[in-house]
Amino acid sequence: MSERVIDELLVLRTVFDFTASFDNVDLDGMLSRFAPDGCWHRQAGDVNGHDGVRKLMAERPPGLFGRHILTNSRVDFTSQDEARCASYLMVFRLDLPDKPQGFPIEFDGRPRLVGQCADRLVRLGGQWKLAERRATIELQRHSRPAGEGEPFR
Repeated sequence: MSERVIDELLVLRTVFDFTASFDNVDLDGMLSRFAPDGCWHRQAGDVNGHDGVRKLMAERPPGLFGRHILTNSRVDFTSQDEARCASYLMVFRLDLPDKPQGFPIEFDGRPRLVGQCADRLVRLGGQWKLAERRATIELQRHSRPAGEGEPFR
């Protein structure tokens, strides 16, 4: 297997592992895949560096249960040590009163939002790290009929 193919798989693994770590509230897993000076552009504001990730996770409500599904991921290399990964994104989220106690959790089955995720990764110390993440929301579900109030976030 060529080095380029191995790097592509490692880039995808970094993107998927960071996302799974976020969903599973695994701070160490997130930090190990996020560049120390990385920036995550979110609807609620930018998350900058490891301190920003720590703050985000410390403020996360215990009853927030989410799953981010990334699919149709495409990797392009801009240099030997930098890559971009574009994916489609689907988010399922429940805001529960407290941390889930068991599975499965019953819900309506509809995604909260659909969009695209654009990641930029850099190789640091021989490992691929997320240097920048930006999600673009294309479809978003509302808690009320469209046009009647604030969007359900």
